[in-house]
Amino acid sequence: MIIYILILILVIALSLIDSHKLNKVDIFLFIFLIGISGFRYNVGTDFPGYVYYFNLIDKGLEASVEPGFIFISELILKMGLNIQAVFLVFSILTMFFLYKGLTYYTNNEYIYKPVLYILMLIYTFFPSLNVIRQILAAVIILFASRYIINRSFIKFAFWVLIASLFHSSSLIFIILYFIALKNYRRITLIGVLIISLLVVNGGLLYKALEFIHYNLNFLDVGGYLQKYLEESSYNNTEIEFGLRFIINLLVLILFIIFKDLLVRNERTLLIFNFFYLFILSYVFAIDAYVFSRFTYFFGIFMAIAVARFGVIFDNNSRRIIEYVILILYSILYIYIIIYNPAHDIVPYDFNFDLKVKQY
Repeated sequence: MIIYILILILVIALSLIDSHKLNKVDIFLFIFLIGISGFRYNVGTDFPGYVYYFNLIDKGLEASVEPGFIFISELILKMGLNIQAVFLVFSILTMFFLYKGLTYYTNNEYIYKPVLYILMLIYTFFPSLNVIRQILAAVIILFASRYIINRSFIKFAFWVLIASLFHSSSLIFIILYFIALKNYRRITLIGVLIISLLVVNGGLLYKALEFIHYNLNFLDVGGYLQKYLEESSYNNTEIEFGLRFIINLLVLILFIIFKDLLVRNERTLLIFNFFYLFILSYVFAIDAYVFSRFTYFFGIFMAIAVARFGVIFDNNSRRIIEYVILILYSILYIYIIIYNPAHDIVPYDFNFDLKVKQY
């Protein structure tokens, strides 16, 4: 647990240098996170699963995992390194695309850096200790989303295909490309949110997906419905109407109310829309866990959106709001690392041995 407290202290220290701009000194945070993630040992729910996949690949057996993981594993094996090197490579790639994406969206935009980083840790870094393939895919999408704003479909599609090599759910963004910059009315956003909550509360979404699974099985490409309709104990603890959901839902409602003040250009419009999709996919996931896979893609956009909330206030009020949300999200951060056994991120252990042992 101490290691996660040190990360929070580092975030606060970097913010003392400049709390509203990402600069070169911030690279040290990402390097530190690379080390924490890349050299972790038996940390994260999926850690044993990736070890299992790696061992299958080492033996020349088939592993039911995306080709990106297989390619990196085979490359690591050819270099005479072990599974720890795979985690390190994934960590380096994840932090690289995350940093590039964040610098794009925060350049020349108001941002409150400590809140951005705390939420980044909660919704991107902590999950990256578990679902390493999908988080890498998610930050590649974050990086690639600039091509939505630039209206460059070919470049965006290229990066989506790269992301899909690590998690096939990335392909949904080919469709989202065409709606990501739609400026929806407040009544539409609120209406869809209310209807979604009612549908989920009645269990209708799960029933609809169950009907598709049993009667229209050809639509279940890749067997995702079969896999995720079968709830596990991990799913039940990860997705629920809990404290985090209530906080994020209330923040989203405030964003919808003050939408005209928050959305000032196409970059901030995309951030707002993907924050909205984060909440919507979270709502759907409560009834059908398969939708939780999409929260990983949108979580970082939520972090950017919330870190911009102070822009609607004048300078004097903004400082107070910044301190308030910093305290609230710091408490949430500490709460999560203490009371979040679903992620298996505590206790933390490490391993610096990257070489395959010869016997």
